[in-house]
Amino acid sequence: MNSIAVFALFSIVIIVGTNGQTTEQLIRSKGFPFELHTATTVDGYDLALHRIPGKQGSVPVVLQHGFLDTSATFVLNDRSNSLGFMLADAGFDVWISNTRMNTYSYASNVIKSLGKWGWTFDQHAYLDYPTALEYVQKQTGKKPHVVAHSQGGTTLLQALAYVKLPISKITLLAPVVSLKHLKSPLLIALYKLNVDVILDHLPEGPFAPTNPFLHSILGELCKRTPSLCDFTLSAGLFGPTTNLNQSRMGIYVNHWPDRTSIRNMVQWIQDARAGTMKTYNGIAIDFASVKNEMQVFLGDRDYLSTMEDTENLQSVLKNATIHRIQSFAHMDFTLSERASKLVYPQVISYLKN
Repeated sequence: MNSIAVFALFSIVIIVGTNGQTTEQLIRSKGFPFELHTATTVDGYDLALHRIPGKQGSVPVVLQHGFLDTSATFVLNDRSNSLGFMLADAGFDVWISNTRMNTYSYASNVIKSLGKWGWTFDQHAYLDYPTALEYVQKQTGKKPHVVAHSQGGTTLLQALAYVKLPISKITLLAPVVSLKHLKSPLLIALYKLNVDVILDHLPEGPFAPTNPFLHSILGELCKRTPSLCDFTLSAGLFGPTTNLNQSRMGIYVNHWPDRTSIRNMVQWIQDARAGTMKTYNGIAIDFASVKNEMQVFLGDRDYLSTMEDTENLQSVLKNATIHRIQSFAHMDFTLSERASKLVYPQVISYLKN
């Protein structure tokens, strides 16, 4: 498939947003209690924290989603197969965080002259993470554990390199620390077609605006033709997988992709072209300065966090324990039901001990 065809397919999917059950509905449908909390950043963004409250005195865990995603990613499967539910059943106080301006977070207090969309994942790292973690600590009286996927893991490392955060234990699922050996046909197509240059000339605004009507149509299409969505969610962007339940593809695509800012998309495309994770102003992120102990899970079929780019990760994150999961691609860590057997028990055991 040539790059133009790949980009066209991505464009079809990216114009749709979240429909179907909300994160609250997904949580309540499995018999769990639900609380909505809002933490406001210093620059005026209201971050939605979706809580599955634990018993009095239980240990808080913050779950952070990845690129173009929402809190729903941790509760999309059944009670025995979703990380959010498994942590709650294991006795944790679960807080699922949403980054600025996705479906669940908003900007009621942003200074008008700055606009709502003038940000990248740099602000996720330096402003969103401290806000969410400090809020949870204040509410519970305890430093939370953090489990972060994809961009959520990247920005947590970025934050830890420069900001002191109230964190107990850390687990990263498929963090992206380099794009030198990027294999994603869609992201490669975006930088080869200079889409970032085009986007950079547009007014500040959302990338991937929601459209419930189109999204519901796509969800039905994925139920009827799972292979289309399987390509988009796996081989086209994140890596080939045989781990996603084909009968649930319509559910997954009802929640992914969500929206981000145009500027954030520009930053990802520019980093892909450079092969290095940098800040928006072009400074390479100093991942090696992160000294926190953590466990990191990587997949050998991941097209974003590739085997080649993570081969020497242990020498960069010297206090990390690295786990490589065979036949796992990027989205398998949140969407695959097999993660409940191959990944989540290790996550829970590490957080408990």
